[in-house]
Amino acid sequence: MQRRAVRIVVLLAIGAIVAFSITASAVSPEDFLWLLEHEGNLVANPAFREGLVSWNTFGPSGPFIWGLVDEGPFGKAMQVEGALSYDLVYQDVFGLEPGVEYVAYGWVKTDISAEGAFARVTVASYNASQDVIQYEFSKDQRIEEGDPVGQRGQVDWQLHRVTFTQPEGTVYITIQGTSMGEWDFEDSAMWTGFVVLRRDAISDEDYERFDTVYSN
Repeated sequence: MQRRAVRIVVLLAIGAIVAFSITASAVSPEDFLWLLEHEGNLVANPAFREGLVSWNTFGPSGPFIWGLVDEGPFGKAMQVEGALSYDLVYQDVFGLEPGVEYVAYGWVKTDISAEGAFARVTVASYNASQDVIQYEFSKDQRIEEGDPVGQRGQVDWQLHRVTFTQPEGTVYITIQGTSMGEWDFEDSAMWTGFVVLRRDAISDEDYERFDTVYSN
């Protein structure tokens, strides 16, 4: 499967929702800033302060709009409105070591009312043939049944986390702000503050402190 083909992902069905038992992350952007600026962060221009330098957008044809906005905990964010499954803002990241555990973060804000629509953070690993060999994403851990879903509804900035071990044969990954489902035209989401960092660069205490319901 070629790289562009794998970007078209079937619409996820929404499963039953059980009672919420986990609270949203209490991490503040101020607490997170040192991770965003960490010398080991492999994401270039992680908060879009240089516009779209190092970033790309992708999506099927349709009435969706990508735009850089002066908003968010770090001053800039990428926003998509009226998205279709599978729109994304993404960056190719090189230099990860096979067999090493990494952690990826991103901040997400949503205003989504369409049923079955949500936003998430995704990490896809590609080999030399540009085939996807690993695919990990954040999901709402409060939903214990049905297919996984991400952030939806009117929800202010939330931290998402994806922890993964780099598989053998990986040449690069993409870190993505991803929309899933068919959104109403007025629905929107924003992403900013991306980090990809070796897990051992973060203490166990900080890893737990940056816990969130939106994880893999």
